[in-house]
Amino acid sequence: MLAVWFMDDGTKHRDTVDVSVQSFSRENLQSLRDQLLTMGVQTTINSDSKGNRLYFIKSSYPVFKKLVKPYIVECMAYKLP
Repeated sequence: MLAVWFMDDGTKHRDTVDVSVQSFSRENLQSLRDQLLTMGVQTTINSDSKGNRLYFIKSSYPVFKKLVKPYIVECMAYKLP
């Protein structure tokens, strides 16, 4: 599910990624962050004019990539730095 969400709402940066979480309540967002942390993925929440985005901490990006890469379809592989 994480890979599908990333392919849909994810954005790559030079050495990490973020995912749109505009429709998440603060409570649900914190629950998601807690679940990701149990998998070794640290995140932070940033807000911009469009809403909240969940940024994956640079040091956690290799773990995130290992989790999602097997499920990323070829036409969306460009989203992984």
